[in-house]
Amino acid sequence: MPALNRKQTGQFYTPESAERLERVVAEALRAGTDYELDVQIARPDGTTRWGRLRGEVGRDALGRVTHLRGTLQDITEWKRAEETLRESEDKFRRVFRDAGVGMVMVSTDGRFLAANTAFCELLGYTEEDLIDRTVQSITYPQDWSACSRKLIIVLGRRALPKIRETLPAQEWAYRLDRKHCLLD
Repeated sequence: MPALNRKQTGQFYTPESAERLERVVAEALRAGTDYELDVQIARPDGTTRWGRLRGEVGRDALGRVTHLRGTLQDITEWKRAEETLRESEDKFRRVFRDAGVGMVMVSTDGRFLAANTAFCELLGYTEEDLIDRTVQSITYPQDWSACSRKLIIVLGRRALPKIRETLPAQEWAYRLDRKHCLLD
């Protein structure tokens, strides 16, 4: 089967993908560089699929670019999974941001990573004020022992060494039972 020319290959893609492919191929031939490009494939039944094109230049004995060769990999399922993940992340961000109760995300060393509006309004901080601060830094010293125990439970085993360093030795007795931290 003879190789397809650039005009013939364009018929397999959506107009936008064909246009991007044309630009990438022209640059590859001009500069002698390989390329990788995600494209939408237009199927005869009217449906589309996603493909990842990888192309490399072929050269003659003098090093001049003479042709392109490449592969096309079907990445439709990967693109669908990527879109599903993006939608899920967007939904989580909206729920987190708009929740009627205070919510935060905290690193295993007790630093704030994010705080929603309700939490910020309750404490009188902006989210920017909280980022990179620790839970301990905004907790009354007399409340830290009880608060840190709850953090240990919520954050799990990874947090234990980091948070227990902030407590007197007699206050961090604990034992691990399966995946849960149970305080004695």
